[in-house]
Amino acid sequence: SGSIEGYGRRSAELFLENLGRFMAGEKLENVVDPKLGY
Repeated sequence: SGSIEGYGRRSAELFLENLGRFMAGEKLENVVDPKLGY
């Protein structure tokens, strides 16, 4: 099946980055916009 090397690690890094941003009241990265459908 389709698997991207390093995807799990990058996902975890993004989660931790966004957690820090959330706790600091900053804008999050890669936010989904339901109005756009993605």
